Amino acid sequence: MHQVVTRGSSNTTPNIGAAQNISRILREYREIQKDPSPYWCAYPICMDEPYEWHFTIKGPTSSDFEGGMYHGRIILPQSYPFSPPSIMLLTQNGRFEIGKKICLSASNYHPELWQPAWGIRTMLDALHAFFPTPGEGAVHSLDWSSEIRTKLAKDSAKWYCNTCKETNKEISERLCTVDTNISSSLSNPLIDHFMNSIKNVNVTEDETINFTRDTKSLSEENDLECSANNQIEKKSEEEILRDNHPPKSNIPTHRLPPSTSQNFISWNSILLRKPSNIHEFLLFIMDLLVFILFVSIIVCLIKFILQSTISLL
Repeated sequence: MHQVVTRGSSNTTPNIGAAQNISRILREYREIQKDPSPYWCAYPICMDEPYEWHFTIKGPTSSDFEGGMYHGRIILPQSYPFSPPSIMLLTQNGRFEIGKKICLSASNYHPELWQPAWGIRTMLDALHAFFPTPGEGAVHSLDWSSEIRTKLAKDSAKWYCNTCKETNKEISERLCTVDTNISSSLSNPLIDHFMNSIKNVNVTEDETINFTRDTKSLSEENDLECSANNQIEKKSEEEILRDNHPPKSNIPTHRLPPSTSQNFISWNSILLRKPSNIHEFLLFIMDLLVFILFVSIIVCLIKFILQSTISLL
């Protein structure tokens, strides 16, 4: 029977950062014990340095892996949860190579996608959802036949872990106590979200992308995103209204300067600007001549109209 090991205390002063990381890991362990998953069970090998975990995961129903029990390891980095963990299976399954790190978005294969809000539950839920998907030549993935996978699923219960000193069946019976029939009938938002995301992703040999996050973190992040988006949209609407309808001045109208037409402003700018070089001086002279010519034409037209009117009278 597997027993969690507790090592003797050391005289060295513990690193504060390491203590915080271990506290986070043990908090996840307590949460998993309090709210176990119907699809898997997981535990640290050593409580003093809980960076290596073992798990037994059940094969998804209505798949080649139904009835299977697969044992594996999770290695957490010293900087966890700020760096992603690695995960591998130790039981033959026909979907993933044994003893090789599995390529998941919640693993160290894609550190750029990892989020500290994720955790061991996120990773194992993602692995459970990823089992029935095709390998399609992805890294450390297998596409063995349905017959072989079914046979391996039947034999997997007897697989024995030398570290845990138990078979998959014994571990599952002792730790996976949740009624899977009740739980499987309920919708799992995490798995639904994960399956919808991988449908729109082309899986290549260099990269297998799947996106999943645990239900609680996803809900909290969605609430924050919705709140932020609402604030941004509200701010944008206010800016648009302010641009299209500038606020009215509180200064009385009689104290405001008289309104000036745009034409007057343009001519005024021509007459008042100061040339900085010869080229601008010549342009200024030309503009001034055009302005004088324009005024002369207007004056001549006015004189002509006045003379015509007088002659008619």
